[in-house]
Amino acid sequence: MKKFGYIDKSGSTVISPQFDYAFGFSEGLAGVEIDEVGGFIDKQGKFIIPLQYGGASIFTEGLSSICFKDGKCGYIDKTGKITIPPSFCETSEFIDGLAYVRTETTKGYINTEGEWVFTEKDGTHLYPFLSEGFCRIDVWDEKEEHYAGYIDMTGEIVIKPQFEHAYEFSEGYACVETKDGRDVFIDKTGQEVLELKFEMSHSYFFEGLVSVKVNGKYGFADKSGELVIEPRFDGAMLFSEGLAAVKIDEKYGYIGKAGEWVIEPIFRYAERFSEGLAAVKFM
Repeated sequence: MKKFGYIDKSGSTVISPQFDYAFGFSEGLAGVEIDEVGGFIDKQGKFIIPLQYGGASIFTEGLSSICFKDGKCGYIDKTGKITIPPSFCETSEFIDGLAYVRTETTKGYINTEGEWVFTEKDGTHLYPFLSEGFCRIDVWDEKEEHYAGYIDMTGEIVIKPQFEHAYEFSEGYACVETKDGRDVFIDKTGQEVLELKFEMSHSYFFEGLVSVKVNGKYGFADKSGELVIEPRFDGAMLFSEGLAAVKIDEKYGYIGKAGEWVIEPIFRYAERFSEGLAAVKFM
């Protein structure tokens, strides 16, 4: 089986391919997995937290969610010490001091002490990602009609549920599907600011660009809705640290914001750059 390793922005291998899966670096560490067992390495490829978990994730705000073989999940610090006991069925990363978790009976957000901040209310569905102080929700009215909107970090509604679908905020914008079937971006007041005339492959702006699909090929548009990188790729990731992973002829490489090749497409799969390195699967 082909393995994951890490490259730098010149395309040079800095951590040799040896992992079955590899996450991006965050706070100096990266989660990796071998034979479905997870641990954490530093940028030299040295294990800082040994392989011992039922999977790996990323560190945010000094904590990472981990799961054990019995299916229970909790959080550790960067020394590997358990800081929030494994009592959850589902966990997510901490953002602005909160993380979505689920037990067998309760869904909601906890703080870094493991205390509940707010939980899912009857008739409401919480999503497991906070972004820029907003969390998307689904609600149903008495006729069982579905609406999507947003709550803040206290659990209070800040953008009225009114959309068919809603996605996370990024760079001040969130993509929503209106009830009349339009894909538009809204600002943090809920006002429409942009309607793209292209199909989106990802519903987020990163570094001012969003990946779009035109006639089966992928390119990028800016916040005015104009194409800035012509659709010529078979797949496209989001921009990060000035580069985006793209796919062509079943191989991945990286382009810059002018659409030029920076790292030639020679990989089986490629993740986004973070902290100067990217996890890639070698051919």
